Amino acid sequence: MTILIPVRPADCDTYGHVNNAAYIAYMEQAFTAWLRDLGVDISSGWMLAGTDSWQPGEIAVIYNRPAYVGQTLTATVWLESVDRDHLATGCAINHAAGETVLQGYAQWRRVDRQTGELLPLPQEIIAALGDHSAGENKPAGAKTPTLQMPPDPAHEIPSFRWAHTVRRSEIRAGDWLHPAALLHWIEEAVYIASAAVGWPAERIVGQGMVIVQHRHDLLIHALPRRGEEVEVVSRVIAVRKIRGT
Repeated sequence: MTILIPVRPADCDTYGHVNNAAYIAYMEQAFTAWLRDLGVDISSGWMLAGTDSWQPGEIAVIYNRPAYVGQTLTATVWLESVDRDHLATGCAINHAAGETVLQGYAQWRRVDRQTGELLPLPQEIIAALGDHSAGENKPAGAKTPTLQMPPDPAHEIPSFRWAHTVRRSEIRAGDWLHPAALLHWIEEAVYIASAAVGWPAERIVGQGMVIVQHRHDLLIHALPRRGEEVEVVSRVIAVRKIRGT
């Protein structure tokens, strides 16, 4: 299943390209379109009248190249695995000419809006996927990233912390945090940590440098709700030089 996604101005950040967080919304859009193509409509999961919500439990994304306003991307989704409680999909987002922009993996789950408890997948989804095998319609050459968690540090390393209250603009129906907001928090944490060691954003730009995110790996235990206080903790795991143009 492949859909077209025009890049909107609202998707882009201070560097003029699509922000990493926007790709989570692209993957979600492609996921819902894929299920609709299979004859399953889960739109109620994003509507006020719904009783359950769809949330990612795992996300692994590798960013290959940027995308800009005015471009139209293609997003292709395929089945990776399915069981009673989880549905895992792969996703490839490409430029119209075929160059890979993103390679992604997401594990989707259905939760009760009131309790946050995990719910079994609807039988209509299990039935719709019954005739489809893992990797079916996966584009040639596409790779599905696997979740990679950072190693435990060999010694104590400094941590950078900041507190945040979940805002109304960051939530969706059911008062759960929009998953894309997690990537905004991660980005903010990078700049807060950088400024704490003498490299605020202005100095980075002034030196002709840019912070590049090559991949994201998210293991999501539970999404917070509106008004909840969260603490974002970041630390440097490894450092290496890169050069590029």
